[in-house]
Amino acid sequence: MNPWTRGTDATDDEPTPATSTTPAIPAIPATPATPVTRPPVPPPAAPVTPAATADAGGSTADRLDLDAVAADLAAVEAALERLEAGTYGTCIACGDPIDDATLAASPTAEACAAHLPSITG
Repeated sequence: MNPWTRGTDATDDEPTPATSTTPAIPAIPATPATPVTRPPVPPPAAPVTPAATADAGGSTADRLDLDAVAADLAAVEAALERLEAGTYGTCIACGDPIDDATLAASPTAEACAAHLPSITG
């Protein structure tokens, strides 16, 4: 019987089930697992902060960098407050709009070009 021509033989309406001629694979006997020993994990090191390096004899530049970052953060927070208040993009001295080029160069700008020197100096 040809399995690809099922039901075409007049004497064989149903195919005969295939029988396996592959011998059974014997089971592998279980062996006890060998315990895996791993070296201990060292505790994490303390984080290094600019303040910690300045206290431990770090350079003054580290403290200055930290001061610059704090000043940048304060400027961003002030800009966000002006955005929430609806006054972002207007000069805090005269109330005129700050031009787009100035805001593109410094998104935290508080003053127009005419008042910028008087506010920062």
